[in-house]
Amino acid sequence: MIAIANVSNKFKTLETLASRACHNPTRPRTPLNEAVLRMNPSYELGPGPIKDKIFLKHPKPFDSRRNCPMCGPGHTCVSCPAPYQSFSDFLEREQRCTICSSRHPGRKCSSDKLCIACNGRHNTAACSLKAFFSNPVNYPADAPKIEPFTFFRVSPGL
Repeated sequence: MIAIANVSNKFKTLETLASRACHNPTRPRTPLNEAVLRMNPSYELGPGPIKDKIFLKHPKPFDSRRNCPMCGPGHTCVSCPAPYQSFSDFLEREQRCTICSSRHPGRKCSSDKLCIACNGRHNTAACSLKAFFSNPVNYPADAPKIEPFTFFRVSPGL
């Protein structure tokens, strides 16, 4: 019971910090948001996770119909198993949109999609909170349960 209370307290703390870090020109920046912006200036945190969709960011079994712009076929960028910094570096190196990962500047993006991990206006695969919610201890208790999945990409026929 104590472990559940600790997880709940950690999540409430994160929700509080993330909500304070939400981009709002009239609100001063918080230390958490400043740290995130120092790590990656393109990714300001949003108000908190999208709980009904956060399960989508976990790796899934290989699916040739899905295509990650960085890795290729097998999964979408939302469920990309690569570290967030690798995906962020890829977007910058390939001059892709930091919101939808297409080949246009982020300021011209018409996508209304938000980061699943923090609800910010950037790609989930490149969010610094992606790793935080990958740890089962930090996964929101009131979010949909995660289906069993594999961490390894297995090509069909192997």
